Amino acid sequence: MAGGGSERGTRTFEQRRLRLKLRFALLLGATVLTVGTLGYRLLQGWGWLECLYMTVITISTVGFKEVGELSAATRGFTILLIFGGIGSVALIGSSLIEWMIEQHASHRGRRRKMTRRIDALEGHIVVCGYGRMGRYVSNALVASGAPFVVVEQDAEICAALAEKDLLFVQGDASDEAVLETAGVKRAAALVAALSADAENLYLTLTAHGMNSDVRIIVRAEEQASHAKFVRAGAAKVISPYAIGADHIVQLLLRPSVVDFIDLVAHHEDLELDIEQIRVDEDSPLAGKSIAASRVRQALGRMILAIKNADGTMRFDPPPDTVLNPGDCLVTVGRGKGTGAGPDGDPDA
Repeated sequence: MAGGGSERGTRTFEQRRLRLKLRFALLLGATVLTVGTLGYRLLQGWGWLECLYMTVITISTVGFKEVGELSAATRGFTILLIFGGIGSVALIGSSLIEWMIEQHASHRGRRRKMTRRIDALEGHIVVCGYGRMGRYVSNALVASGAPFVVVEQDAEICAALAEKDLLFVQGDASDEAVLETAGVKRAAALVAALSADAENLYLTLTAHGMNSDVRIIVRAEEQASHAKFVRAGAAKVISPYAIGADHIVQLLLRPSVVDFIDLVAHHEDLELDIEQIRVDEDSPLAGKSIAASRVRQALGRMILAIKNADGTMRFDPPPDTVLNPGDCLVTVGRGKGTGAGPDGDPDA
């Protein structure tokens, strides 16, 4: 770690030195140009454009014809200007070349460092595509601390990823060489979040062929594509529009259930149904404890949580908890619950 920090410090110092050198060279060139223009103006009395033109052809030593006859003092000034101009131009040229070489070396160094970091990963996640879906997935993975690599073709997006210090591979995600560089053979999962279903399907086939154990999660636009993705090797096919529409419906019909699901993870292998039961003023549950209400016996449902009227959620409430008007009971049971209507109110 100390060696890596020392190397970064040395490179940063060198880059700063080159930037300062280039700025000094440019400032020196501008100063020579200004001094030359003012000198010809004072010595010869020409117009500003003629003085600037004379300064430029003198500094560049192109050999064009002078604007007019030069006095002895002007000839001496021109000789000094030539030496100053040649020196400043040479300094600018050498500084610019040195800076470009350093930038190229720095880019190659960053690329080699990133390749080493990717090669050291195992059991990571490969996110293919950094569009809207890929960006959300990547942000969530950053928040969770899970290791991942982004595969993206757009150069500007890759530059932004480099600024964020995120691991990435620039190239076509369906290219085996690119996936190889991203470590798909060592990856635990791959997210196919490209813009088109056809691209994601080809990517799924390629990734599954390279590593049959990698868990592939695919973003699909069309519902009809789901079966194709599964046959190609996808473990899960996610349709953002279908999920979004279903979430909206759940928010409209069962807002308390959605609040509960958002807070806790739902085991996908359990064939359970989550419903909410609202305790109104005239409800037979109002004012009773959970034990006295006999919700489990009467309705065949278990109370997982109670959402109070103020919005707070109580998980796994004890049997002596009193049910108050305005409470929403988040219940779970096998099959569709019989104790709640479409609005969530219990049957009397």
